[in-house]
Amino acid sequence: MYIFDKSTNLTTAKTLIYPSAIAIPASVLRSLQWNDSNNLLYGILKFNKDDVNAISYVVTINPTTFEVIYTGISFNQKNSSSTFINGNKFYSSSYSDHTFEINLENKTAKPLFFNNTNSITPFTRAAVTTNNILYGTKTLAGTVNGVSLFKFDLLNNTYTDTLPNEVYEAAGGSGNGFIDSSKNQYVVLTNSNLKPGILKYNIASNSTEFINIHTYIDMIIIGKL
Repeated sequence: MYIFDKSTNLTTAKTLIYPSAIAIPASVLRSLQWNDSNNLLYGILKFNKDDVNAISYVVTINPTTFEVIYTGISFNQKNSSSTFINGNKFYSSSYSDHTFEINLENKTAKPLFFNNTNSITPFTRAAVTTNNILYGTKTLAGTVNGVSLFKFDLLNNTYTDTLPNEVYEAAGGSGNGFIDSSKNQYVVLTNSNLKPGILKYNIASNSTEFINIHTYIDMIIIGKL
């Protein structure tokens, strides 16, 4: 794991040792999410990133000692594309499978069904607001890497396509979005007309602004300094 210190501008590397119960040579850490409530990193560890049937395991990482602990929670998800925490629940979305809702207290994991249906709604670039509204880019069937914006109320389980006529192209399969609370915007990396850029969705006005960034390779938005 690489750690960047914003105060010193230095990057250090730490070797992670996985618990013996879930450590095999092909295992890979797919997603990381910081939890403010207990100052721990939560991660999704998959036995084999190339095997869609491989089991995923939820682990915690101590940011001081870098000890990795298996939480006892496992689930079967093809891939973990983006993650977020809302209350005591940890979520893992996928660009080709169900989103999983992971209850950290009860140590359970179950698929999250949008609008109380059993259908899969694949999405990535997740970001959640302080009022329990999830934003993301969902995969569009019948398109080549097509995605569109949506929002989902995590309290009453209601789903809404925000701008269904605006179609973009996925920019890589993984990574989170970002809520800029100072401007009330959902910010995400995507492509428009095959050009990479930053898409800013204004939540209040239900409008978008796309900013070309010319080129990037596997860039991920991590937050605002």
